[in-house]
Amino acid sequence: MEFFKENHILSSYHTSPGNRMKLQSILSFCENIASNHASDCGYGFLDLFNKGFFWVLHRISIRFLENELPGYHDNFGVRTRPTDIKNLSASREFFFEKGGVDFLIVNSNWVVLDIMERKPVRTKKIEELKVDLKDYRNIVSFHSPGLLEDSYISHVYKIRFSDTDMNAHVNNSKYLEIATDFIAEKNIKIGLLDEIHIEFNKETKYGNDLEIRYNKDGLHHNFNYLVKGNIVNKILIIEKGN
Repeated sequence: MEFFKENHILSSYHTSPGNRMKLQSILSFCENIASNHASDCGYGFLDLFNKGFFWVLHRISIRFLENELPGYHDNFGVRTRPTDIKNLSASREFFFEKGGVDFLIVNSNWVVLDIMERKPVRTKKIEELKVDLKDYRNIVSFHSPGLLEDSYISHVYKIRFSDTDMNAHVNNSKYLEIATDFIAEKNIKIGLLDEIHIEFNKETKYGNDLEIRYNKDGLHHNFNYLVKGNIVNKILIIEKGN
């Protein structure tokens, strides 16, 4: 399948105090272009919603290349295409470029949930998911974030209404936004990051008490997010080595 492409100018909303694209904005741009491409192909949000389903981002891996992220009012492009479809999931790759040079590569894995039961359904039930995937390649390997059972910092965050999205749950970008606050407090610069890996496990709803567990192991920043003792999301942020 050919790449689907979009061009952007980075707005102030998506720009950090260091005049670089916010980390959580990477997820926003990925989700937006994925939704637009899926809609263009006939299996977007509204297409699935009318069948009683909706897409959820399950896993995503981001690799930072040597080129710096764009700053305020910089022009950049994003291109994407689906890469694999299996029983319970569909994969998609993304490339972010500025001035014709890639600065991010992203691999993602998505599942389709039943709106009423809030459980995954097999993608083969969604007839529109028939695409040409012969050019598949795994551009970024996923590293599953580990479980934090001891030696961690813990903090509780009450989920606000504004933290939820149109699916009435906390979006993956919010978890990354919280993680960004933690590493910013430790003066870790975005330009020194190598990879980010995020794994969504369960939904978090408005009013939930979200326990945030964090520890640092060398170049690895590990985050576990729990509701009532159950893991809902995990993030691994890896700094570049010397």
